[in-house]
Amino acid sequence: MNNNKYAVKGVKKLFSLTKTKIRLAKEVKTIYTKPKPLPLVKKLAGVEVNTIDEAENLWQTLKEKVDYNNPKSMAETTLQLLDIIEGVKHKYEPKEYFCLLTQEETKKLLEKKVNILLACQPTTKGVNLYIGENPPKGVIHLGRVTTNLATFLAIALPKLKNIKIHSNQKTLINNAVYHALETFKANLK
Repeated sequence: MNNNKYAVKGVKKLFSLTKTKIRLAKEVKTIYTKPKPLPLVKKLAGVEVNTIDEAENLWQTLKEKVDYNNPKSMAETTLQLLDIIEGVKHKYEPKEYFCLLTQEETKKLLEKKVNILLACQPTTKGVNLYIGENPPKGVIHLGRVTTNLATFLAIALPKLKNIKIHSNQKTLINNAVYHALETFKANLK
């Protein structure tokens, strides 16, 4: 995979967004991540992040170590940043900006053909999981923001080869996520 400049810019934007989310968590005196430990971080890096301070330390480590010329490094960094964002915001973000599926619902859905729609219309048969505001008819609303994918991916990561990702909204963060999932062997359209 050739890293495009928009994916690189997307990862950099994710670093900035993660820093902001950590700062906001500290401002409202959040101590622990939710869940703890952060599941994608544990799967990808083999470390347990249970507190906001540990999340901030990991953010700093990722920032120092990311290799923008290495697709695997960028992909793992992207998914860990998504996990940090989702894990630190639970005390200050409205509930509607979290993943809208339970773990049980996610596991049941993964028994079928799944399409993840990053703010785009359904184009194929199967279970269509929509990320974005105002979901179209006939889809399951996964979440309103792209980072909500972290909660889903904590369960779905081993099955990414069976999941198709669709995106025609080329935001920087969506680009970073799209390229990360491509690196993890998702079938991309």
